Amino acid sequence: MKKKNIQIIKNIGKLFVTVILLYIIFSKINIARLLQLIKEIDVLLYFYGFIILIVGQIFIATMRWHYSLSSCLNINKKFTELIKKYWIGMFLGYFMPSSIGWDIYRIRSISNNKNDLYNNTILIFFEKIFAILCTFIVIIVAFPIVKEYSSYSEIIARIDRIYYPLLILFFVVLPLFLINKSHIKNIILKLLEKKIILKLSKINFNIQESGKIFIEKLGSFLKIKYIFNMFLLTFVIRITSGIANYLFFYSLNMHIMLSINIFVASLLVIIFFLPISFGSLGVREGSFIILYGLFGVESEYALTVSFMRLTTLLLIISFGGLLFMIFSKSEDKKI
Repeated sequence: MKKKNIQIIKNIGKLFVTVILLYIIFSKINIARLLQLIKEIDVLLYFYGFIILIVGQIFIATMRWHYSLSSCLNINKKFTELIKKYWIGMFLGYFMPSSIGWDIYRIRSISNNKNDLYNNTILIFFEKIFAILCTFIVIIVAFPIVKEYSSYSEIIARIDRIYYPLLILFFVVLPLFLINKSHIKNIILKLLEKKIILKLSKINFNIQESGKIFIEKLGSFLKIKYIFNMFLLTFVIRITSGIANYLFFYSLNMHIMLSINIFVASLLVIIFFLPISFGSLGVREGSFIILYGLFGVESEYALTVSFMRLTTLLLIISFGGLLFMIFSKSEDKKI
């Protein structure tokens, strides 16, 4: 079956999942109550949350990218230039996932030759790894704090039974794994052979050549200072996301503990990695209802905050689209 046909089938599947999820959600929601809550939103508090999200999702995230480029690849780009590229990439990755992804654009936008493509692909790969690991750490640390406030004691009790074994596994096995660099090299080479990493840039790399470059750069990504700073910046992004959710709920005159918001926001990051719907529509709304429902939040409140997050995301992305149109001539060459 041709790749184009496979992509069409995937898109149809995503559309089907999106429609089904939204139908289930709205069939169980009090629409009148939902509309009333939307009317009651404190616009000023929503605006504060909007600004916090921009700071975390754009400025801090670009700062992380800037730090990686300068510390690992000795690439010193202007921060304002990287913000522009990051914002445009966010727009392209959201609205045109089948032809150009967010990370693909970032790779191509600062690569002038084949060697740059190799290095920037490696860079983005490690950025994703650190982001996922940091998110899991936030979830692990936050769980003991928030579990006492859950309305579903049975579910929390089941999670609690496996929490400490997983905690030991994560904080004991992972450091031992990181110390064994030769083991990491073998895993990386296997990933290269399967083209998991290579697909990120959508160019036909030579496996041996790319593997060699990957190993040469590995030491730069495993330095303690680099790992610490990457985790710190990612942690700040997760915190800002939690603060934004806190403000969104507060705009509805509802106080949800900041720790709960950080915990749920981090879980949502992991859930959104699943590409089962268009733009996470349906998945986002359902996840907000289920996860906040664990802490006694009514479905209508959770769904309203979900819509606030979606509105904020679309506004942020739209500004990226505006930047793309303004700089379209220079950016078209990168695409």
